Amino acid sequence: MAGDTKTFKSAVAAELAAWTLASAPTTDIVYENGPVKGEQEISSPWVDMEVRFYGGRPATTGDRPMGRHTGAVALSVYTRQGDGTGDADTLVDSLIERFRTRYLGGGSLAFPQRMTPTTLKGWHKVGVLIPFTLDTN
Repeated sequence: MAGDTKTFKSAVAAELAAWTLASAPTTDIVYENGPVKGEQEISSPWVDMEVRFYGGRPATTGDRPMGRHTGAVALSVYTRQGDGTGDADTLVDSLIERFRTRYLGGGSLAFPQRMTPTTLKGWHKVGVLIPFTLDTN
């Protein structure tokens, strides 16, 4: 099933919004190029969503071949430094369960991979990268 990049990104954002309502209603979500609350107003933890396109190639042959995009959905969970890792780990495990190996918005999601934890400017970051392929017309 072929899709387009805009539909795929919208489907990922909608699935994340549904996850938030069901599993983490007090967690703020920051979408790509969307509005961001100030550091003092944002929840801890909070989730940042980004769809990263890494490559593309033809998926078929002919005059106008279908394309195949590859990339990863990055879902980063930020917690104020010193708040511990328990809440963030719970959210990451829940995100892995929600986004594990499935079709979404015309794309095929692979099994999520945990990110290496980092700390910067008072925030501890963990999360998942979810590899995907997306065939487009």
